[in-house]
This record gives sequence, C-alpha cells and structure tokens, in this order.
Amino acid sequence: MSERCFTAPDLHKIGVLMPLTDNGDPQHWKAMACAALLAVAHFNARDGSVVPAFSQSSGVSSLAFNLSARLYDTAYTPNGAVEAFRVAQDAGSAGLVGPYRSASSISLYPRGDFLDLPLVSYGSTSVVLSNKPAFSRTVPTDEDSAAVVVSAIGGFGWRNFNIVHVNDAWGSPYAQLIAARAAACGLNPPLKIKFEYDDEQSAREAVRTLSKQPQTIVVLLAFVNDLPGIFNEADALGLLSGSHAWIGSRSFSPASVNALVDAGRISNTTRDKLEGMLQAGHAPNTESFGLFKQSFARLSPKECEAMDPQLGGMEPSTFADPPENTAYAFDATATVALALREQREGNLTSANLSTAELLRRVSFEGASGAVSFGGEGHGAGDRNVASLSSELRSWRQEDGAGELDYVPLPLEAGANPCFATLSPEAAAGMVWLGGGSTPPRDAILVAEEEERRRRDEAQALVWKLCVGVGVPGLLLLACGVALLFYSFRLQSRRKQLLWRHSRLPLRFSHTAPGGKYHLFLSHTWLSGQDQALHRGPAAAVQHAGPSTRLLPPLPRQVHLIKRRLSTLAPGMDIFLDVDNLQEFGSLADEARRDCPEAIRDEIFGTSRPVVSWQRSDAFQQVALKRIVAEALLAWTRGLWHSSRASGEEAAAGGRLGGGKGGRGGISGISLGSDALYLHTEARLAARLQGGRLVLAFSRHNPGAREIALEVASLVAGCSAAEWPLAGPLDGRVVPLLLLDATTFGGDCGEDLADDVRQWCAQVAASREPPQEECSAVALRPSFSSSLGGSSRRSGGGRAASPKRRNSLSRRPSLSRLPSLSCARGPEGGCPFEEVMQRTPTDLVHASLFTQIALPWFEQPDFRKAALVALSQELDQRSLAA
Repeated sequence: MSERCFTAPDLHKIGVLMPLTDNGDPQHWKAMACAALLAVAHFNARDGSVVPAFSQSSGVSSLAFNLSARLYDTAYTPNGAVEAFRVAQDAGSAGLVGPYRSASSISLYPRGDFLDLPLVSYGSTSVVLSNKPAFSRTVPTDEDSAAVVVSAIGGFGWRNFNIVHVNDAWGSPYAQLIAARAAACGLNPPLKIKFEYDDEQSAREAVRTLSKQPQTIVVLLAFVNDLPGIFNEADALGLLSGSHAWIGSRSFSPASVNALVDAGRISNTTRDKLEGMLQAGHAPNTESFGLFKQSFARLSPKECEAMDPQLGGMEPSTFADPPENTAYAFDATATVALALREQREGNLTSANLSTAELLRRVSFEGASGAVSFGGEGHGAGDRNVASLSSELRSWRQEDGAGELDYVPLPLEAGANPCFATLSPEAAAGMVWLGGGSTPPRDAILVAEEEERRRRDEAQALVWKLCVGVGVPGLLLLACGVALLFYSFRLQSRRKQLLWRHSRLPLRFSHTAPGGKYHLFLSHTWLSGQDQALHRGPAAAVQHAGPSTRLLPPLPRQVHLIKRRLSTLAPGMDIFLDVDNLQEFGSLADEARRDCPEAIRDEIFGTSRPVVSWQRSDAFQQVALKRIVAEALLAWTRGLWHSSRASGEEAAAGGRLGGGKGGRGGISGISLGSDALYLHTEARLAARLQGGRLVLAFSRHNPGAREIALEVASLVAGCSAAEWPLAGPLDGRVVPLLLLDATTFGGDCGEDLADDVRQWCAQVAASREPPQEECSAVALRPSFSSSLGGSSRRSGGGRAASPKRRNSLSRRPSLSRLPSLSCARGPEGGCPFEEVMQRTPTDLVHASLFTQIALPWFEQPDFRKAALVALSQELDQRSLAA
C-alpha cells in the first residue's frame, strides 16, 4: 500500500461526505451540507445555542482548539463515496461525517476501521451497520423505523399490505424488518416487490406487479431518483386514487417531488394526486429542532457559499424551513467535533482511546434532541431514540402554489406498541389520496367482512324461517330436508343397478337356511382358475346354494370386480377369500363340504354359466350386469330349494316374475342384463347429429351386409349400400369392413382386397376433400392383441398373382387409410395377427388398420353394446364431416 494511504490525521480537520451531485434535489442536500458546516462554526465560536456542550470545556487547551470542515461529493453512489473517502483521508481528516446511503457506509466502514478514521452517518439506517467498528450514526435505525411504520398500519385498522422496495443494502433488509415486525404484531405477511436503484423501467415493472395484488395498502422504500418511475406508473394504473394508501420512507420528501416536477420528470397532474401521501418514522425533538431552525434561519445563501463554494445557488426559502435531516447532519458533525476535542484534551478518562471509541462515549443535547449511542435494544454506535418522537407526515398542497409540503402529526402509542393512533383532532383533519377525508379500507378485510355479513344474513334467514315464521317455516324446512334427502338418494341411485321396468333398486335377502353371501369370489380355487385360463378372458358364475360363485379371469382383477359390484348392487353380500377367509389351505374342501348335497354336483360340476370379461369399460359394464343377473337367479334358486319342502315354490319363483316349469318349476326363470338399468350406461345414437352417412359393404366380406343393414335400421340418417355404389348417394360414404377368420382369405379374399383398393384409389384420385371416406368400420376379436396403425410388412399374406402384381404397380400409390374397425368376438373371430397375415402387403403399408377395431358379438347382451358403440362412432364421424 502506498505511503499516502497512511496520511497522519489532523485533529483539526473534519471531512463531510455529502451527495452534492446527481441527487435529484440539490437544494435539500445543500441545506444538509450547510447544516454540517454550521455545526463547525458553532463549535469554533463556542456557540451553545443549539449544542450547550460547545460552550463548555473540560480543559484550558480546548480554548484554542478550532476545527475546519470540508465537503467531499459522494455523487449518491457507493463508488463515489469510496473516492470521497480517499480524498478526505489524503487531506488528513481525523473524522468523517457521512455518508448518507447505507450502501455507501457498508463500503466505507472497513476502511475507516483499518485507518482509525471513524464515520458518523446522518442517513445510513440499515441494521447491517449495527455494532460495526469505526461507525456510528445520529439517525434511528431501520429496526426503529419499522416499528413506527407497522404501528401506524395497525393503528388505522389495516392488516394486509405490500412493500415496494429498492433492491440494495438498505431497502431489502428494511423490507425484511417491516415484514418481521408485522408478523410479530399479528398482521398478515406482506408481499415484497423489489426494483433496482435508479432504474425507471424496473420501478415501473414493480408497480405493475403491485397493481395485480388485492392489497390496497402500500409501503414504499425508495430514493428520490426512483420516484418518477414509481409515481408516474402508479398514476397511469389508478393506484393514486382513494382506494389505496401509500406510506413512504423518510428517504425522500415533498420537496423532492417538487424538484422532480420542476425538472420535468413528474407531471403536475401526478403531483396533485400525491396529496394525502403518508410517511411514518421518527422525528427530531420539537424543542431542540426549534432552536436549530432559529439558528439556521439566521444564515443566508452567501454565508453558506462562504463556508464552501460548492454551496452556491441556495434559495432563501430553504433557510426558513429546513428539512429535518439537517438536524441529523448537524448532530453528526457535532459528535465528531466533541470527540476530537475530547481526544485533544487527553484527560485521564480518554487516555489511550481511539477516536471511534471516544465517539461512542459522546452524549449531548443536539439539534434533534438528546444524542447518545447504544443502550437497551440498540447496538454500539446506534442512536438512542428515546428523545425522538414517532410521527406521521401527511402531504398537503400549499395554497395556490400547487407545491407539496407536509403536516407533521404525532403518533400516540397505546398499551400495545403494535398500534399507534392519531389524536382525534389530527385524525379529523386528515387528507387522503384522491381527496378523501376517511382512510381507505383494507380491501381484503372488506371482502372478509362482506363474506361474514352474507354468512350472518344467511344464518339470520334460517333462524327466521325456523323460529320467526313458525309452523310454515318448520314445514318449509322439513320440505327442504326431504328434498335434500331425495336428491342424495337420487344421486346414489344413479350409480346403482335398477329394475328397468320400475326404476327401483335391487333387493337381496337371506331367506335360505344358513345364507350369508350372494356371490363368491376366489383367488385360490385352482380348478376354477384353470377353467378361466382355458376359456380365455372369461368369468364363471355359478349357483352355490344361497350364494353364487364368480371366478374372474385374472386374480388381480378380483378386487376391482368386487368394488364395482358393491357400487352397482349395494345390497349384495360378496365373499372374497383374501378379505373374509381366516385360513386359505382348504378353501375348495370347505366349499364342497358346506354345500348342500342335493346341489353339490351342480355346483362343482362343469355346467356353469360363463360371462366373458372384456377390456372395454362399456363391455365390462354389460358383464357386471350379467353377473348381478346370474346372482339374482342363483339366489332365487336357493330360495326355491329351501322352500320346496314347505310349499313356498310359487312365492320363491314369483320374486323374479318367473313361473313354474321345467325341472320342478324353477328352470323356467330367465333374466337377461336388459332387465337391469344403469343411469350412466351408454345409449344408442338414434339419429346422426351431422350429415347423412352411407355404410358401404362388400359382397366379398361375409357378415358385413347384415351389420350394415341392422345399423341402418336403428340409426336415423344412416343407410346401407353394396359396393360398387350405383346411382346418386344420400350422404357421405363410409366403407364397412368386418374382420374375422374369413377376412382376406378363401376364394373371396382377393376380390375383397380389390374392393378396398378401389375405395382407396377413389380417395387418392380426388384433389378436393373426398365424398367417400377410405376407412373401415371393422370388428376385432375381443381376445386379440390391441389394434393400431402398423407400418411393418405383413409376414404371411397370400401372395398376389403375377397379373395382379403388374396391375397393382401401375396404379397410383395408396392414400394413408384411417380405419374404424369392428371384429367378431369369440364366435367366429380370430387373433388379429392372423388377419394381418392374410391382408395384402400394399394394404398394410397403406395403413389400413390405423384405428382400434370395435368389438362385435353375437351374444345378445354384448351385441347391443357393440351396436351402441358403432352408432356413437358413426355419429362422431357425421359431426366431423
């Protein structure tokens, strides 16, 4: 380090670090600089009018001890402060007054500690600077100010607010302190919205974020250079109206806004809307500040300029009403002067103490009140605020001039330090943003109160209905309860199976001796599971005396089946071995032993009703209805067996509407799934909602004609025609392709392939959207692998003859073929791989099977479900046309 870094301090020199340029309000800062120099003048003149300690001396040598002070411009930036510090240290300053910004002080205090060059700030309030060596301040800390801000918010009855703050070493910690204090006082956590210093675009973005929040109380922590972006954007978004309240920090003043208006950075209209702006914080002691103002008012612009040429151009009006920060600047200089005098005296109490240590021991009456450092709740070097008062500033417009000023309003603390209020006289004279005379209400509290009001009104209405109206009210209430009960019951029935003819729920009971369950589900009955595996995806339902046994296709599906059956038929008791059986080792033996001997062969034989279990939810719904129907029949047979000896056969059979006949009169009972009704079951599309469709089928596709004619007879707007089509067509053509064990096989296989190629060639030849759609309505086997578009070459289709190969090569390439497929079920169906092997290679490459096929069944229950699915698919196609 160079030698000039260790310039020996001169106890007669004080350096004043002050933002004299780029500060947004030159008159304000020149007044503060002049106040600092005035303190040196009072010290040299032994003038005790403001600081009585100046006229007192503890030693004879102090009578000849005078000080000199010099201003160093920090340019309102940390870098400028570092440069000002260097110049002041080179000049031999023994103590420094300033800087103003906390960010600047954070950069300087380590240098001051290293060089034993103490700093006394008149504006750095960040708590980051507490207990730092060689740093003291004559202003309250942000922690002290945060308590005043929160007490003012609580005093007005507000509970919700947001904080808009500059993102620097002062603004961010200050916002955290306010939020922490609010939480300690029971207020809701505020949203902290930050912006970058002296960045107008960033400030505007912060205000736009603020405008999207429901809170209407705003705490603003900003510097003078940030105000144009904030206030101009807030005015444009309507945030300076009577619906919002703004509480600003003491880092700017109404005079700052006036200077920005004069500079053209804020409009007169926006300034007018700032009447009613608030600032909460500590204020100098009224009596002490009054004495200082009298002394400051005796100065003139020329006298300040004589103290330092940089103070030229001050306005005379500044001296009549100086800003309160001038008192803190005066006291900061007085602190340094008294400490240097104490060090100069060199008495016993101050021997071997550094200037920084002497500073913290200084105590005197100053321009802002009694000045001392440390104490309860304060760090070393922090100003004790006991002599300061809590104050709320209310911005007002001066008569006729349009300029802003402020009215100080003392805050009166109550028993709870979280809530401070104004006196009744001060509250009555308040002016709020938008010219209102009453404070804006907390928007969130208003919404909560409105909600409570509506709730109270609703409760009052109920009370009137129950008590005030009397018997009519009670009857109305009873009707409402009944209606509610009926609604709940109706909703419950929407999920249950009902009798189709009566819409009444199913009823199960146990009238047979020893009856306990209606359905038996098993994971461990090996014989039953073996049969299920041999039969493919099927479920066997059998009569078991007073109960019925179901053997599902895969053990993991049994729980699913039980849950769905419990919803569809709540009255049916279902036995599942893993849920109800105590021991699993002898399940089959126990079931055989407990079964009545008269029906044991029927139960454990091979004659069982089988219900197939499908992947599609619609067909699973049919299977579940079939299972319930079989359980009802099994239950009725159990009643007949148990009542045959007592002559109750007719009653048992009549429960399901059956009659006597067959074996003993009970075999004549039959019950299909159509007898049961479910509100959510899919329904046939009886009419196409879009345009008309023509189902085209090939004579070489056995079974397709019957399906097309059946669909056309059931769905209005749909007709059937054989390919090739002749004559005018009544609607858009949808080819129908049935996939089964004969598709593209046998003698008709090549003829069917040619028909499909003609469909596709007709589409490829058309430039406009074709009237015919190259898609197949196909029926896939329910037990085949899933169908989807496959671009791989068929592994085993029947080879085309040479003649056909040549003719095919001369045709244009086939279009990509979306398919809507229907495939036969187990009766006549086959695995899809076999269909792919028989399909000509060019059709496979043309993506004939791009869509999953719709299942087709011959069994009546599943056939109806297949018709429903096919009609709904055609309806969707008609809408997409």
